[in-house]
Amino acid sequence: MPIRNVNLTTGTHPLSAFALVCLFCLCVSGCQGPSTRLPPPSAPDPGALIVLEDRAMAALNADHLSSPYTDSAIHLFTQMLRLDPSSEVARRGFEQVIERYMALATSAADRGQFARSRSMLDKARLIDRDHPSIEPTAARVEQLARASRATVRLDGITEAEQKKRVEEMTAGASGQCRYTIAARNDAVARAVYRLLKNANAGGRPSARVVVSTPTRIEQICSIDQD
Repeated sequence: MPIRNVNLTTGTHPLSAFALVCLFCLCVSGCQGPSTRLPPPSAPDPGALIVLEDRAMAALNADHLSSPYTDSAIHLFTQMLRLDPSSEVARRGFEQVIERYMALATSAADRGQFARSRSMLDKARLIDRDHPSIEPTAARVEQLARASRATVRLDGITEAEQKKRVEEMTAGASGQCRYTIAARNDAVARAVYRLLKNANAGGRPSARVVVSTPTRIEQICSIDQD
């Protein structure tokens, strides 16, 4: 018996619509019915997570926060979350990255490097704009940006001249002041602090010491603004 050619797309044959559905079901596995089940998601590989954690913490400790990208703490913690979205280690890691950005922002502002300081804040905002540490740190950075600064160098001059220069610097200060003493060793730093203390009428000025030369006092004075 000859087989007639049937055009299934024209709808002229009484079985054309049914045939199309059957052909579609043969091609698509979803037509197999409700008994079809997707395989359960595989559990994250603990070994891979440990390797990523070790690399991420090493990057964090080395301040490789966002670069080089593939070896950065941000990238590696992100990879951990992709393997295990519930990873508390990765979430704590991002917290540590943000806190490190805050420390770097503050340190840069203390040195007068305000462009770098604001860049650290912006990088932290990319991770979590609403993190509670960011805005207080940003406010401190802007306060330091408005502060007045003065430096007195103390090498190569007499003790009397040192005393005069420190007194002139402190006499011209206004607002809340703090100091950085740079000295080559602890003994020199103590002697410089005594000069600073005497210039402040025997008070106890806030000062930190860094090992550096030349010997100097750096003054930063800011006025708190509401």
